[in-house]
Amino acid sequence: MVNMDRKTAQGLYVKYSRAMAYVVVESETGDHNIGSAFHVGEGVFVTARHVVENRKVCEVKLSEPIRVPLQEAIPEYSPEALKIIGQAVGSGVELTFPIYCEPLRLFVGPLYHPDPSFDVAIFKVETVHPFAPHVPLGSHLDDWVNEDAFVLSEAIILGFPPIPFTTNPYLVAARAEVNAIINPRHAKKTHFVLSAMPRGGFSGGIALSEFGFTLGVVTEALGFNDNPAELGFLVNAGVKGNQCAGVKGSQW
Repeated sequence: MVNMDRKTAQGLYVKYSRAMAYVVVESETGDHNIGSAFHVGEGVFVTARHVVENRKVCEVKLSEPIRVPLQEAIPEYSPEALKIIGQAVGSGVELTFPIYCEPLRLFVGPLYHPDPSFDVAIFKVETVHPFAPHVPLGSHLDDWVNEDAFVLSEAIILGFPPIPFTTNPYLVAARAEVNAIINPRHAKKTHFVLSAMPRGGFSGGIALSEFGFTLGVVTEALGFNDNPAELGFLVNAGVKGNQCAGVKGSQW
């Protein structure tokens, strides 16, 4: 299997980083923490259950600017000015401008699977900008997961682990390799073991397969006896399209 080259990895980052949101939560003791979430379409976001369960969601915000048509971002530009700019950048190039979105407001959720061992949650926001991208979910079901197709394939991890000496959440990207496919004893579904360093704040983030779809949501770091995190493994639970149908039904 051909390893994912830098251009492919960066392409996935550029395409889907704007679907990532950080989630600020407040615990019952008043402590604030940050987790990750990703947009899967129609204002629905996926995160890890332990990020939001029994916590107050204080803020959800897309961290990266989205690109909108230049005329929308700067409406005072006249058609003549847009024509001149278009001629300067070249024909066939769409004129866009980056804008930062306002914090998102929860509309539905968070919602959970009836089985508490599923460390996945979803929520829906009131509105999301129509140019905000969403990530495609995989169609891989547990019974159909073929180890030969996934083991030693590559992925990129996106999330918001805290960076020392910074005052705002920053999106962090890491490359990883699928090391194993397991069924841990504390969870009933297939999990992918990834080679990336486990870091707090990646929880609820996304693992994007080199094949261009969501491999799963980052849920936990596997380790033994409180050993340092770098001696453990980063794990993500597979997320499939039918798992997010509950925002419109009763599955969650």
